[in-house]
Amino acid sequence: MKKTFFLTFVMMFIGLSVSAQDIALTKEQLPKGIQTFISKNFSDKVFRSAKLDKELLNQKYEVKFEDGTEVDFDKNSRMIQAECKTGLPSSIVSKEIQDYVTKNYGINYIVEWELKTGNRQEIKLDNKIEMIFNDKGQFLRLD
Repeated sequence: MKKTFFLTFVMMFIGLSVSAQDIALTKEQLPKGIQTFISKNFSDKVFRSAKLDKELLNQKYEVKFEDGTEVDFDKNSRMIQAECKTGLPSSIVSKEIQDYVTKNYGINYIVEWELKTGNRQEIKLDNKIEMIFNDKGQFLRLD
């Protein structure tokens, strides 16, 4: 009985591993919503690569630019994560979060943004401070 359970578990694990795949994409192969988002918010960046990361129950699009900037999108073309060492464009982070950072951290800027569970937003500043905001952009706590 234990041996059968173990073999079943191993086969399931192998099956899950095999089902995960990365598919390289050109900029033109990205969904139109992502293409529009990139054109609007990252027009000053040079596109390097994109891929569709397919897993068993999830898929996401990863877009990279020549300067190291990375932006991830969910299957519905909604941005779920962004990173840019020289600062994210203010157009992709809510005004409330931008205002909070400007008021409380003046010279610092946002280098990472991520949409967390429950629509909470996590940001990281260039000085390594990390903060959590709710879905309305209201500050909750330092992380």
